[in-house]
Amino acid sequence: MGSRPTASPQSLVEHCCWNLCTWQFTLVELETWDESQEDLVDRGDRPWDNPHRRPCHADQRRQIVGKIVRNQLLKDLSPDQGHQKIRDNFDILLSLAV
Repeated sequence: MGSRPTASPQSLVEHCCWNLCTWQFTLVELETWDESQEDLVDRGDRPWDNPHRRPCHADQRRQIVGKIVRNQLLKDLSPDQGHQKIRDNFDILLSLAV
């Protein structure tokens, strides 16, 4: 009887990383599928970039991360209680971080 070849730990790690990256890419595409190009792309901080270029995967990820962080951190601040300045400053900091 012949021995069955086994996968090396390195090849298993590479396979798992490839699967993880593929799923992440797919989920980002699904989340932003119905978003308009104007909602996904804000290249104000990159004047060298073509503003008419279609959204790249990084633009889509930035939009998702910004939405998640904004929803989590600002959910307790209602705009009608005078927290608008905090929200505005938070949006500035978020644009720098994301």
